[in-house]
Amino acid sequence: MLKSLYIENMAIIEKMSIDYNYGFNIFTGETGAGKSIIIGSINFILGNKLSKDIIRYGFERAVVICIFDNVSNKVYDILDRYGLNLNDSEIIIQREINKDGKSHAKICGKPITLSMLKDIGRYLINIHGQHDTYKLFSKDTQLKLLDEFSDTNQLLEDLNVQYKKYSELSYKLKSTMIDEGEIEKKLDILNYQLNEIESSNFIIGEYENLLEQKETMKHSIEIGHRTSMIKLFFDGDDNTIGILEQLEKNILNLEYIARYNSKLSDNKEKLENILFDLKDIFSDVLDFTDIADYEFNDINEIENRLSDLSRIKKKYGPDDIDIEKYILNIKKEIEELNTNDSVVREINEKMENIYDIMLSVCDKIHEKRYKKSKILEKMILNELEYLDMKNIDFKIKFNKKSISKFGYDDIEILIATNKGEELKPITNIASGGEMSRIMLAIKSVLSENEDNPCLIFDEVDTGVSGESAEKIGLKLRSISLKNQVICVTHLAQVAALGTSHFKIKKYVKKDQTFTEVSLLEKEERVLEIARIIGGSDTTNLTLKMAEEMLNSNINL
Repeated sequence: MLKSLYIENMAIIEKMSIDYNYGFNIFTGETGAGKSIIIGSINFILGNKLSKDIIRYGFERAVVICIFDNVSNKVYDILDRYGLNLNDSEIIIQREINKDGKSHAKICGKPITLSMLKDIGRYLINIHGQHDTYKLFSKDTQLKLLDEFSDTNQLLEDLNVQYKKYSELSYKLKSTMIDEGEIEKKLDILNYQLNEIESSNFIIGEYENLLEQKETMKHSIEIGHRTSMIKLFFDGDDNTIGILEQLEKNILNLEYIARYNSKLSDNKEKLENILFDLKDIFSDVLDFTDIADYEFNDINEIENRLSDLSRIKKKYGPDDIDIEKYILNIKKEIEELNTNDSVVREINEKMENIYDIMLSVCDKIHEKRYKKSKILEKMILNELEYLDMKNIDFKIKFNKKSISKFGYDDIEILIATNKGEELKPITNIASGGEMSRIMLAIKSVLSENEDNPCLIFDEVDTGVSGESAEKIGLKLRSISLKNQVICVTHLAQVAALGTSHFKIKKYVKKDQTFTEVSLLEKEERVLEIARIIGGSDTTNLTLKMAEEMLNSNINL
């Protein structure tokens, strides 16, 4: 249940703290006193959006804190799933909104996300207002209410898993299916591109090597001169002895000396190593001399080859790795296009199998819904009869539509408010007062299996009066025997049935508007109910009527 609510800097509410009781909690007050702000604050704590304009003028943030106890085990299961292992008997949720529009939430001091808050909130409080009554016009709402009663959650989860697979395959099928003419066009283009690259005999690194050769050729005279000098240094000529021959002779000299002085043995080995390295260098220079010895026709061949490769790199590159990837992608796409028919067949087969599974699950969902709908019809008719709608006929009509993640049932609530009338959609028939009682009847039935220990009804008695209003009050009070009920009302008959009565009052102090809430004692309740009955002019008659209403409900 909702144990307490604290609101700070929310519109005309500067600071307000409300301690709720078990049973039937009534809230009354004049229009504009702040009842909607209280309901809005509770909605905010459950994860709903709130405009930053709601923050009280002159303040930077608004804060709402709710304390819950005796909550559903599902709340603790969800908290465990999110890694918030709380053993507290009380659940404290705090949420604030800043001037920049950003909001932050905590549960028992630990930060939580908005999605986590919404996930938990649906098992803490169920708020039903005038707007929710008119949601009953929506077929989606009608189906949701039937599912609540039918307990189809697990089957719907199973269906959603298969429906997601089916949707993904359907998307893949659309992107895969191409007509034969389009396939031929694509294959022609891809084969042309592949042939163009492969016929160029493209080799990774060739372009860069050719550029290097081209640069070598541009400086071939100077390179030839300098390589001749290096060759002379190493090999010598008719007039000079090269460094290699000199080293070989001196190694022999050191070898001879080392016979008589072992200290020079290491130096002999060092010279041998130097000789080996110099021979390697000389060999590379000789190889390069051969490479650098180009003819003019070689230059033309290189230029032509560079031109061919440049065209390939420009179209399919720019880098060699990009071209290589392009080749692989072309081959893969050609293979896929050539096997397109078999892929389409494979996808269709998978979709057919999944569809059969979905159909089987939908049949089970339909069977469960239909069976429970007959029970629900009888229970709601009993409730409506109690709420002074004795001549009403109420049916849940089933039609079949294509499969969605909600099954294939297209349901619609049909009613006839008078005997002998044709059953018609609820959107065409019910008045505001009738809608309030129909929704209350549905909520009364569903509350038997309600996972929320707290139900809030915000002016659900709109459009009714007299005996019907009293019946609504009695029904709300009977629901409060199993669930905590919080009700905002403008009807004396409903207010008089509350086990706790709170009054919301607006006042002005130093040119500022404030709202306060107070728990009324019996004498104060008499005055408030008399005000509701007769308006601002309280008379002895309205006071007597109010007192009689309260006294008659004491022993209920």
